[in-house]
Amino acid sequence: MRRPRPVLHADEAYACGGDVVQASFWKRVAAYILDAIVVTTAAQIVQMILMVGFLGMNMGNFTANPERMFTSASGILFLLSIYLFPLVLFGIYYAAFHASARQATLGKMAVGIKVVRSDGRRISMARAVARFFAFILSGLILYIGYLMAAFTERKQARRELGTVTVVILCVGAVMLLGFLALMATVIGLAVSAAG
Repeated sequence: MRRPRPVLHADEAYACGGDVVQASFWKRVAAYILDAIVVTTAAQIVQMILMVGFLGMNMGNFTANPERMFTSASGILFLLSIYLFPLVLFGIYYAAFHASARQATLGKMAVGIKVVRSDGRRISMARAVARFFAFILSGLILYIGYLMAAFTERKQARRELGTVTVVILCVGAVMLLGFLALMATVIGLAVSAAG
């Protein structure tokens, strides 16, 4: 005889002991790192395809007068689209995944986080879009909103991070150290070449 299992509906509260369980700061950081890797990789691939297409269509302009290539209306629109595409892709990614039945981006799914309303129900697409713009606003002010969350009373329940979270945090730290080492090398080479 099989054990009975509760039937969960998509909009039921994600709860533990009757309360919505808040994700820890470090789990959120790990989810963000994984999401950033996924979306940035996808955006870079599409940007490269757009650049190759644009340069292929405008090769005559580029060889004749390279300065005019990006001052034309099509060149300005191309540059604008190249810079705005990652932002739009991030917005669609976050809003669509947060408002979906899974209630989480790929990074959040990997570390076991769901995005829910305060009563535990799924958020709407409008709220998901608003959350994304709040995320962008926090990024413009050096992520102070997210850093404050690490030190507030509601900084989320202290639970074990889990193996996936620890691995993602370690990979993120290695990537950050690699980037800093690369920047130090480039700066060192520039200084030695100038001096």
